[in-house]
This record gives sequence, C-alpha cells and structure tokens, in this order.
Amino acid sequence: MSEIWLRARFLTHSFHYRMPDTVAISAVNPAVPSPLTVQMAMLAAYLREGERGKAQALLELLPLKVRVRPPRGAVIYRGIMRYVRPPKDAGDLDKNTGAGYKISPHFREFALLDGPLEVYVLVPAEHRGLVAEALERIPYLGAKDSLVSCQGEVEPVDEPPSDCAVALEDVDLSELADYVVLQLADFEGRERLFPPAKGKQKAQDKVLTLERLLPSQRLKEHYRLGAYLVEGQVYSSGNVKVFRRGGGG
Repeated sequence: MSEIWLRARFLTHSFHYRMPDTVAISAVNPAVPSPLTVQMAMLAAYLREGERGKAQALLELLPLKVRVRPPRGAVIYRGIMRYVRPPKDAGDLDKNTGAGYKISPHFREFALLDGPLEVYVLVPAEHRGLVAEALERIPYLGAKDSLVSCQGEVEPVDEPPSDCAVALEDVDLSELADYVVLQLADFEGRERLFPPAKGKQKAQDKVLTLERLLPSQRLKEHYRLGAYLVEGQVYSSGNVKVFRRGGGG
C-alpha cells in the first residue's frame, strides 16, 4: 500500500495549549501541538458535524504518523483565566467575591505565533481524501479557545522538513546545533490500540473505539508521552519567553 505525506497550514490568533503533564493551574505552552492532539482534532471535526461513519473510517487508520513544524517564532506570555462554576448548594457563596458562582483563577501560557503551524500527516494514498478533509475542518488545536483555520488546501509533499518536532528516539543529536526539548503525546502503536481478541473479553475491552476517545473513558494503554526535539532556541525577554525556530525556511 503506497503512502503519501499531506501538509496543512494553520493560522491562529492566539495559540492556547497545555504541554502534557504540566499542571492545569500553571500550564506551560510549547508553541506546538502534540501529534495526539492533531489526530484527536481530526476525529472530533467529523464527530462534531455528525459524520460518525467518516470518524470511524479515520479511527481505523490510527495511529497516523504526524509531524508538526513550529512557526518561525513565537512570543509566549502568561495570562490569568477564571473558571466559573455554579454552586453545589443554594447560598454557598464564593469566599473571595461573595458571588453565587465559584471562581477559580488559573494561570496559563498563551503564544502569539509568527507565521503558520504546519502539520504533516503520512496517509495511505487511497485514504488521502478522508484525511485531507478532516484536516481542513479542524476548528481548534489545543484548548477550545485556540481557534485555527486551515490556510488554503491540504496538499501532498515529498516529505516533512527537518525542523519539525521529532521524537527523541528518531533524532541524530550530532546533526543538531541548537534545539528545544518538549514533552508531547501520541497514540500508542497499533497493537496497543487494536489488540487481537484471541477469544478473550479482556483484550476486546481495550480496543480503541470512538467512545474510548471521551476523556472519562480513555485508557492509559492507548497513549504515550515522550520527549520531542525542535530545532531552535527559547530565551526570556522581560516577562515573556521568545521562541525562534532553527533551520531554514
């Protein structure tokens, strides 16, 4: 089965994404989404529009090989968020504001990107249309307020550029001058996502399904965290961090 790389470019006003395993109340923003995030966003794009059949067809292709190329640069700053939730009991007031709704302040890092995020996905040629359509429909990457729009059409390319975020085990460190280390997430291998039943119900219970993508139904066997390297530098400037991508282009 022949495979091709597809490229999608995403523009965003403010990129809001929490690096996996960083605390929610003071999250770190890596300025690139995880490969897992891209694949989940593709599935969600179909499910949100009620196209379960296309979502199921896409699910059966997982895991897809995904490479994300950072923008040329990014300014990363801290912002305060206030989560508002209704009280459990009438008359239970917020101790800080006296209001009827509880308010929880969180600090998050937001990123202003210099140029588009580029996403590269390796797909079976016969399923090119299914994957390209999903990429073009993605409305956000990361948090729901991290709105993105696909710039132009998804198009085939020979291969991703060398300055994409790459898993540590796939990198020759001797070829990199400056790089940033990030922790990102991805799906596990296909044998973990779709284990053979072998007549045992326990194995069948761990097969990845659309329902298993829900936060309350996720299984740790389906996902993995890992170190990723990105060519470039991060330095502080006052109260913000500045990222500059290495390599050319």
